[in-house]
Amino acid sequence: MLNDIRNLVHFILNKESRGYITPLEFNAFAKQAQQEIVDGYFHTYNRASVARESRVNEKEILKKTKENLDKFIVPPTALVYNNGVFEEPNDFYVTINLLYNNREIENIGRDKLWFLLDSNLTAPSLLYPAYVKYDGTYKVYPETIDEVDLIYFRLPKDPNWTYFVVGEDAVFNPSDPNYQDLEIGHDDKMEITMHILRYAGLNIREQEIVAAAKMIEEQEIITNRTQ
Repeated sequence: MLNDIRNLVHFILNKESRGYITPLEFNAFAKQAQQEIVDGYFHTYNRASVARESRVNEKEILKKTKENLDKFIVPPTALVYNNGVFEEPNDFYVTINLLYNNREIENIGRDKLWFLLDSNLTAPSLLYPAYVKYDGTYKVYPETIDEVDLIYFRLPKDPNWTYFVVGEDAVFNPSDPNYQDLEIGHDDKMEITMHILRYAGLNIREQEIVAAAKMIEEQEIITNRTQ
């Protein structure tokens, strides 16, 4: 999908006489655009979750968005313990569950922590542990716990359009081991194209992108017939 989008972006920029973006610029734009779309998945999922009881069509939205998010779920992963806290993974995005001995650890707010710790009745225990999330780390109580697993949503992998140079032209090379396609759904192809074009300085409607994609498809059909 990444190469299709790059071809579409360059076709539209050329058609609008807006110049050329380098592979480095395209990859940077694609990374930011993909992250925006994934952020949108979470926003849509949360909104649909709240509205699903009152709107029938929200159930279908919820199902589709969940399918888009499922690919980013990382199964239980042991966290690094360092100086009394557990460090989140480098590709961390959103917490799903923190586990101790395969049991879920309760997430508590920082404002409630000291009230819980101050009472023998409410203090976290090995049977009922708790954690507080800080920037990049988890603090788990009781502090004797030094092994936990995290289930989480990871960040999408950075898209990387790889190429080799022929003359002055960059030619797509999907065999490069550093190639990384987009991880968003194909339904978002037009949206990510709009995002990338906006970063390149061109605001365009989805209908115009669809028309351009059709023109490329027709040109490819003609080219294949003449070969």
